Amino acid sequence: MQISFKYYFLLLSFLVSFHCAIAQDVVLHDFESESPAVGALHGAAYSASENPLSEGINSTANCAQISRTSTNWYEMVYFPVDFTLTQGETKYLHMMVKYDAQPDIIIRTDAETTGARGSVDMRAINSYTDLGIWQDIVFELNGAQSVIQINLLADAGWENSPSGQILNNTSSFGYIDEIILSDSSTPRTASSNGVDKNVVFDMANIYQTIQGFGASDAWNTDPVGDYWNILVKNDIAKKLFSKSVDASGNPLGIGLSRWRFNIGGGSAEQGDNANIEMPERRAECFLNEDGSYNWTKQSGQQWFLNQANDYGVEQLVAFVNSPPRFYTKNGRANSDNSDRYGGTNLADDHYGDFATFMADVIKHFEDEGIHFSQISPINEPQYEWSSGQEGCPWLNYEVTQLVGELNTALLNNDLSTNILLSEAADYRYMYSDNGNGDKGDLYWKFFSNARSEYLGDNSLVLQGLGGHSYWTETDDATIRSVRQNVYNKSIEFGKEFYQTEYCMMNDYHGSDKLANSLFLGKLIYADLAIANACTWDYWTAIERERWSQYNRFYLIRLQPNGGDYADLSAGGSISADKNLWVLGNYSFFIRPGYKRIGVSGANNLADLMGSAYLAPDNSEMVAVYVNWSESAYTVYQTFQNIPDGYEIAEMTPYITDETHNLQKQSSVQADEVLSIAPRSVTTFVIKLQNKNTTAVQTISNSAVQVYGKDKMICVQGAISKLEVFNLQGRLIQTQQPNSDYNELSVHNSAIYIVKTIHHDGSVQTNKVLVK
Repeated sequence: MQISFKYYFLLLSFLVSFHCAIAQDVVLHDFESESPAVGALHGAAYSASENPLSEGINSTANCAQISRTSTNWYEMVYFPVDFTLTQGETKYLHMMVKYDAQPDIIIRTDAETTGARGSVDMRAINSYTDLGIWQDIVFELNGAQSVIQINLLADAGWENSPSGQILNNTSSFGYIDEIILSDSSTPRTASSNGVDKNVVFDMANIYQTIQGFGASDAWNTDPVGDYWNILVKNDIAKKLFSKSVDASGNPLGIGLSRWRFNIGGGSAEQGDNANIEMPERRAECFLNEDGSYNWTKQSGQQWFLNQANDYGVEQLVAFVNSPPRFYTKNGRANSDNSDRYGGTNLADDHYGDFATFMADVIKHFEDEGIHFSQISPINEPQYEWSSGQEGCPWLNYEVTQLVGELNTALLNNDLSTNILLSEAADYRYMYSDNGNGDKGDLYWKFFSNARSEYLGDNSLVLQGLGGHSYWTETDDATIRSVRQNVYNKSIEFGKEFYQTEYCMMNDYHGSDKLANSLFLGKLIYADLAIANACTWDYWTAIERERWSQYNRFYLIRLQPNGGDYADLSAGGSISADKNLWVLGNYSFFIRPGYKRIGVSGANNLADLMGSAYLAPDNSEMVAVYVNWSESAYTVYQTFQNIPDGYEIAEMTPYITDETHNLQKQSSVQADEVLSIAPRSVTTFVIKLQNKNTTAVQTISNSAVQVYGKDKMICVQGAISKLEVFNLQGRLIQTQQPNSDYNELSVHNSAIYIVKTIHHDGSVQTNKVLVK
């Protein structure tokens, strides 16, 4: 893995290329002064502002701050210009923007008089995707026209994803800067000095607390646990649960912190009469028809459950697809009907019996030394579950009745196991009715105390809802908008969100197994960084490869003796898939209790995505990059609001790509430029250490000392001129000192390039870290 170029080696070449690149550009407004004057119309508000993020592609001192005071989509600000395009001529208007969410920005160039509204809307040819940092967006202008005014509708709210107005006049502002007219349509980026992405981590911007990453034992762990060779089973357990590394520091497994155990409904005892064709999808039931229990059932699953417990998996989760068949209306562990709008298959007089059954199972394992932290009694209630596997539909009010019974049954057994709800089949049921009001609007129905379905008064109910990530990933706009809606609704009710089941159900990439695995990494990123998921669980941990499914349905591939379609009771071998290691890029390093922090500059679902997590003791930060593109990206990282008393020590990368499986790489320094490989998932474990007591860091040992402290650059020694550049090579400040000791204030904690010109004409260049 190739890491790092030192920026000061690039400074000279950048300055040359930069001036050449913009020689033909015309600056329309740089907002460093009040000229040209900016006006506002229809509720827009404008003010001159100090640059809130003086780094990346825009390190200027000042910019425009735009807010809104109404809900008019046509709020606009404007300023005068003077240029003409002839017939057939094309120019490009470039504008640097910084928002915290994706805006719908429109410009108009057809105002005929000063202050006029104009009428022709133009949107940028590229979308704003680098949320939270400066990005150059580009508008195409075609002649013939004489332009006297630029009108800017900064927050129309129609064509952004998710759509809607995002600005207000108190806490959410848009920032605009460096508007130029150019012959080039290429957006301005930091790549002109060797950096593609400037990524900013804000450790004071805290989101959800991660509870864990997991997978389920359905359906194959029962026959594998019963019939396969002990060495193969041990290897599976190690790959799923181990937190250890080999002699080279490479993880031996992915260190799952959650393991989902399926409590069966008894379809296995029915054999071919179970309405479930594949034997491995039938599950035994601990309960016998006479009301007694047989705790030797599900023995293969129990073998893996014990392994998870022995490896120290932090959260063991029991989940139930169907009530025991003795308690159902049709005597099966699925509903045997095709009505998606229908109610539960649980018989009306068995709610209490079903709750008692679940509590008895939890109590049995508790007595055996296995504590289930959660039980999930409802799985994808929106489906009809007519055949093929165990399952049961539920209406919302039926869920409420069952949960009340279960809460009581658990308490009666002195159990602390929490109740996890509601494992929605589709995220859209969580924040809307999604076409079925009796099974949707789950946050509102279950957590609004005015509703009859309210669940908040059950003491063991987790204060959040579970959902499955299927069917909401058809394109990037859908991925983002659906998860933003989940986030908005969970925040509205002050509840958490848990992603409890996903595999690549849709066949997007066919035989390209690496693409399938990268898509998995992309969905994990989206669920964590957009939907704010506290947990993330894969579906089938182990599975065969059949029906041209390739690797979409497993972390570890089962290869039965006799071929992929052979009976699992014949034993077999395994192979670890890229899916396993991609999930491991998250699960091995991001442990329960880590908190997601703010990241800007790497949030484009079409190329580079990055999320980051801070350990509860501030000992380390974990950053995970998913590079969906075919290109490598050079990345420079900036760390803001490092916890008091700490500083960045070293960073150790682990990479999963075509040739690496969560493989450890050589450590790098915090100020190095990183190269993120194409089609890869790369995790950086970033160690934080206690600072030395020395307040001043000296960078140079020459006669002129240059160092940083307390948001200042300090120069000690006789010089005639001082110039400060950011790492992108842009001149920030110039000073002609009048003493042998000078201090120059800077806006941000960052690394700067400081050039001192001495009285004898010599030039000294220093790279200075300012905290």
